[in-house]
Amino acid sequence: MAPPRSAFPAEGTRFGLHDDSFELGTELGGGSQGRVYACKRLGTGNEYAVKIVNTKAIGLRERTMASLRREISVMRELHHPRIVNLKEAFWEGNLCYIVMDLARGGDLHGKLEPGVGLGSEQSSRHVSLQLLGGIAYMHSHKVIHRDLKPENVLIVRSFLGPEPLRSEMHEVKIADFGLSKCLRRVGEQEAGMTACGTLDYLAPEVVTGQYDERIDFWSFGVLLYIMLSGRLPFEIEGVADIKRLKGESLTFQGAWRSVSEHARTFVQGLLRVEPADRFDQKGCLSHPWLAQASTTEGSVTCSDTDTSPLEIDSPTAVGGYRHKEVPAPADTLTLFGGAPTMRYWSQPRKGAVRQISGSVGNAVDCVEIQLRGGKRLFYGEQGGFQHKSSRLHHDEVILAVTQQERDSFVGNSLVFYTSECQIVAFQGHDATSRTRLIAPTGSQITGLQFEGSHLTGIYLERIPLDGSAMAIARISGHVGSAVDKLVLQLRDGSSRRYGFEGGDPVGPWTLDADEYVLLVEQDRRDAYLGNSLAFVTSKGNIIEFRGLQASRSRRFVAPPDRQICGLGFTGSCLTRVTTCPLEAHETGEQNLREHSLHVD
Repeated sequence: MAPPRSAFPAEGTRFGLHDDSFELGTELGGGSQGRVYACKRLGTGNEYAVKIVNTKAIGLRERTMASLRREISVMRELHHPRIVNLKEAFWEGNLCYIVMDLARGGDLHGKLEPGVGLGSEQSSRHVSLQLLGGIAYMHSHKVIHRDLKPENVLIVRSFLGPEPLRSEMHEVKIADFGLSKCLRRVGEQEAGMTACGTLDYLAPEVVTGQYDERIDFWSFGVLLYIMLSGRLPFEIEGVADIKRLKGESLTFQGAWRSVSEHARTFVQGLLRVEPADRFDQKGCLSHPWLAQASTTEGSVTCSDTDTSPLEIDSPTAVGGYRHKEVPAPADTLTLFGGAPTMRYWSQPRKGAVRQISGSVGNAVDCVEIQLRGGKRLFYGEQGGFQHKSSRLHHDEVILAVTQQERDSFVGNSLVFYTSECQIVAFQGHDATSRTRLIAPTGSQITGLQFEGSHLTGIYLERIPLDGSAMAIARISGHVGSAVDKLVLQLRDGSSRRYGFEGGDPVGPWTLDADEYVLLVEQDRRDAYLGNSLAFVTSKGNIIEFRGLQASRSRRFVAPPDRQICGLGFTGSCLTRVTTCPLEAHETGEQNLREHSLHVD
């Protein structure tokens, strides 16, 4: 039973830190453990949602309290436009305030019509691509959601899609990460892992207590089945019905008569009872229903002034993406294909690094790189109170590394970017807040998206498969104490402008015809365009706009035919990086090459 309203503060109540406080707004909803309100950050005027948990009213046990604190700490590591991001968390007496992204459009459940669903494949596909982006980002950070359902998909805004269908489209965020009980680490071995979640969306293996991230793809399959048909795929009334799913087969009746065969086979791939046979993120994106979207729906172009672009998230990416589809033959539209102009993706890869781990406190205390040949490379000294470890796939390679400088330890932060668009960040408490976005396989960054002064997403276009020039021709801007203005000049003659006049002109930098922007990083602040903006190109060039208040960083990008397999420090500063060939599973001395770092 939910605590009574009297257990929560009234509208207009202020909470938070003395120099960073919030004001409570109207109530948006409630649940078994708390209530959700709108709130406003007084320093900036930005609006958010806040979930308030009255720990005394619901009688939380000490173990549950510890779990709540631990899981909030995990959520602090996540930031993605397709999830409801945790902004701040405060304890004031018995009240826990959890400040998050605000979505005023209700939930996806409210958009589903019984027997119809969302009403079109176009709308369902658009939502699906965004959900895949959020799911893959969570999984890349070793987090399983475990309760994906329409009620946990919130709508940021709705708009009419492109011609000829003009379907109602929705920008969405995944919500309710089980801050109170449901969050788990991928691969975590914990006695008594509970069958947490809603029965209709539970994967069959959950009832055994032995499962991994593939349960989220089952739930996604159930969700998609409902979006396309307006009904559930199975009649589930209890755990016994879930156990009997091995003998069940999917039926496609009613609204399914007007749904394409590609959509049916896509859903079937997600709702395979055996986890090993079920689609994962690569299986999803390479399926024709998603990969061939542009051949069936036409070209969707985006600009900075467009108020209703089609927004598509790649399941291996880390940012929010506005994606311009380029029609091409069906057999070349998979994002995991190769092309002569693609950097890294068109060559066979054997990842030299098996695992990256480390410990952080106020700074980065130590980092260890474990090579596939068994060798371990250790940097720094033992210490810190938070340990993190990330395993890489056998064909996943490290493309870039950045360090936020400090006069001791191994820097305030040390960040690795991989070919699977995974960002492995070791970030001490003294590190400044940064946003890092990397283009998914086969795509180039062609624009940015800001929410106020914060970088929140990137525009994407696919890498041309016909050898034509890349999208961005020049990058320029104005810089003072912060980044005042940024201009991206495109090769078609148009430009994308951000910010306002001020500061001193910087640039322009001209990109080669076959060079494109691979990743972007922002040193955030609550004004202007941040303290700094840095772009890394496919040829390893680093273009940076650095304000006077920006923290100092060191960056390195591996050459096109090589991968990072080692580091070198002078004192606490990262000064050297070791690389080896992309196909080098073993890192023999004859394959190694040492490089000096770029220092901003």
